[in-house]
Amino acid sequence: MSYNKTILITGSSAGIGKATVEYFIKKRWNVAATMRNPNKFNIKTGDNLKTYKIDVNSSKSIKVAVSKVLKDFGSIDVLVNNAGFASRGPLELSTKKSIKDQFDTNLFGVIDTIKEILPIMRENKEGIIINVSSAQVLFPGPYNILYSTSKWALEGLSEALSVELYPFGIRTKIIVPGAINTNFRENSVIADVIGSPYEEGMESFWKMIKNLVSVGSSASTVAEAIYKAATDKSDQLRYQVGKDSIKSYKRRNKLGDEEVVSSYRKQLFS
Repeated sequence: MSYNKTILITGSSAGIGKATVEYFIKKRWNVAATMRNPNKFNIKTGDNLKTYKIDVNSSKSIKVAVSKVLKDFGSIDVLVNNAGFASRGPLELSTKKSIKDQFDTNLFGVIDTIKEILPIMRENKEGIIINVSSAQVLFPGPYNILYSTSKWALEGLSEALSVELYPFGIRTKIIVPGAINTNFRENSVIADVIGSPYEEGMESFWKMIKNLVSVGSSASTVAEAIYKAATDKSDQLRYQVGKDSIKSYKRRNKLGDEEVVSSYRKQLFS
């Protein structure tokens, strides 16, 4: 038995993506769970849950998967761009490949996926695009520059789309999670800093991340926010998830960019 609304989620094999699949299934949606390797997906599929292979770095795989989703479910009402990873380390030691890979996945893959689905939503005269960002755009974290910059660009893209697509009845939303207790670090690409001037700073960075994640929100909390964004029928743009995300957002608005940068320098290096 299939249901009325269909959601396509990228990066569904683990973490936030998998939790979102589970949440929407409970809410009786049709769910198109996409990932690079569907064989690793361990949730039982059925009439309203099907898996598809999407590597967001391959426009061909996006096109093929979207075509199959339309054949199976008839339409796509909500797109969640969740697939992503983090390239960690100082900018100086980042390779050209690591820089390219970071933006190919976290930004250009999102763009390609949106472009493939926009004609469907325009024809339907409605649709919701939900892009998963990060609270790390709110503060200038060292050793996380590539990831933060890719998410900052994603937020700029989302803001502009929220205006550009408004006449077509298509709403764009941004989910901004704080620290989330997932295995995201294991999926990170980490620069080799051994013996470099950045080695000590990188050790401090990982301690900070470990502390944040240990008290972070669950992936299911993010899934709840995604569901709210998909169903609240509002024009709300950003959805902060987690106390740290909400606190960082308020702090930046209150202090302003200059003071946030200055205070963060003192916090980390005084």
